[in-house]
Amino acid sequence: MFIQKIIDVIGLKTYSVGLYQAKAYRILKYTTAKALEAYQLSSLDWAVLGLLYDHKPGLKSTEIAELVGVEPSFVTVLIDELSAKKLVLRKESSSDRRTKLITLTPSGRRKIPIIETTLREATKGLLKGTSATDLMAYLRVLKTIIENSKN
Repeated sequence: MFIQKIIDVIGLKTYSVGLYQAKAYRILKYTTAKALEAYQLSSLDWAVLGLLYDHKPGLKSTEIAELVGVEPSFVTVLIDELSAKKLVLRKESSSDRRTKLITLTPSGRRKIPIIETTLREATKGLLKGTSATDLMAYLRVLKTIIENSKN
């Protein structure tokens, strides 16, 4: 109800909001994809590499699938491709030898900050005029939508 009142006050209709979301998504997706071309990575590859960077001991394929929101079998294909590019590897878990952990290779770990800088530069112009407060609010809204979708 509160959100509806805000939308009414600023005069936006649901179709306008939908168009803004769709257009912004396409612009961000295109900008990201263009920047990642130089590294022969997709945005999904980048998401997986970023997760592995943040989880230094590594992640199981099933954990990656859950975090990214895809089927575990699709993660297997992604990991095979990233492994062929020498960015990730599978290794036995120290706590359970039956479990394989996906980790970054040393080369993959070194590339993450470089790619991160490239993407920040590529998207900087798109965020011009946006305050840190606005950006944090936007990210909170996205996280809230994701959380509420689980209910």
